[in-house]
Amino acid sequence: MTALSTDGLDCWAVVVAAGNSTRFGPENKLLLPIEHPGTDQALPLVAATVLSIAACPVITGVVVVCQADVEETLATNADFQAAWPESKPLQFCRGGEARRDSVRAGLAALPSHVTRVAIHDGARPNPNSLAMAQAIQALTPAVTATFLGSPMTHTVCWVAADGHATLPPEPFPATLPREHLWQAYTPQVVWRDRWGTADSVVPHDAPCTDDVQLLLQAHALASPHLPPPVILPIHDPGLNIKVTTPADSRLLGVAMAR
Repeated sequence: MTALSTDGLDCWAVVVAAGNSTRFGPENKLLLPIEHPGTDQALPLVAATVLSIAACPVITGVVVVCQADVEETLATNADFQAAWPESKPLQFCRGGEARRDSVRAGLAALPSHVTRVAIHDGARPNPNSLAMAQAIQALTPAVTATFLGSPMTHTVCWVAADGHATLPPEPFPATLPREHLWQAYTPQVVWRDRWGTADSVVPHDAPCTDDVQLLLQAHALASPHLPPPVILPIHDPGLNIKVTTPADSRLLGVAMAR
């Protein structure tokens, strides 16, 4: 395997951890204890996520966008503090009502010289470090963004509002071809200024669930006559699970034990 060079790269991570975890239930999923290979004790989910991001050699600093309880947890957890790499700055800022608001806040908190940013969900503690480094290195001036993901292996079915499986509305084909479908994970690596430009173009209430969708929607709105932005998927070979429901946390336990 070819060694990855980090020369000349200055990429910070923004970890988005300001959500309310409404789909998980009454418990704050970000504080859920999970096993982490870098420590002897279980860590809060968000702590494991931040450590996993910092473990990537191409990440030079981290901003965690979170509420006060999460910041206090990270600041007072002895195992997290002992495992944190001292050479990498760790900063905090408060988030907004929606994910996009929190990303905007995280980008604003970055040092002024940072141009390349890896945006990561706080409930994904198991990204592949090598895949992250590849995604960061692949973000050249000719590339608008990269993202971790994996090719879709399941058949995708359209379910209508009445709960019945049906043919999707035009122009979608009856069955979406799997060879063109990827599951999009995070980190999603972007140029800081291009994210800001897209954010200014796309209406605030537009349904953007991640940063790649924001960039694609901005292109469709502002410059549809131009070629689409170059956005590259990078295969994450592991189980890069986002904890959304209690079932996800059980599957995560299997993944982290490997």
